Amino acid sequence: MPYCTWAYESGTWGSPWRSSRYRARNRSSTAGGKYQILDRTWYAFGGRRYADSHPAAVAPALEQEKIARRVLAGQGIHAWVKC
Repeated sequence: MPYCTWAYESGTWGSPWRSSRYRARNRSSTAGGKYQILDRTWYAFGGRRYADSHPAAVAPALEQEKIARRVLAGQGIHAWVKC
């Protein structure tokens, strides 16, 4: 995934595989996870439901990667504001 899809979303520090990135939560929206995917987008692209207010933030890293790739294929790079 391109740098701009995650670095500005979950922080530019350290490795792109840093586990804390996958648990990132947005305080002002339902976005969560490494790619800060909104709930409605998460579910629309096949993300599983979790008993949490930020389902992407509690999803396993591999599921976040899979859904982010689907979003990229379906909505393009501009689904992320900084890209």
